[in-house]
Amino acid sequence: MTSAAHSYFMLGQYQRAIEVDSDRPPYISVTSNIALRQYDEARALCEAAKAHAGEHPHVELMFQVF
Repeated sequence: MTSAAHSYFMLGQYQRAIEVDSDRPPYISVTSNIALRQYDEARALCEAAKAHAGEHPHVELMFQVF
């Protein structure tokens, strides 16, 4: 299901996408921060997501790509 965050992201409204992103892990927030060149914020979200990956190693691998 597509969320409002995805819609804002596709419209290029990256800050708004971050504000409404409720996905866990926060894929849209990470990619939006990268688009906004807010690399420290994107990195922090990736690290937090990896810490909560638990039994889902594919999540950790995905965030390593970012």
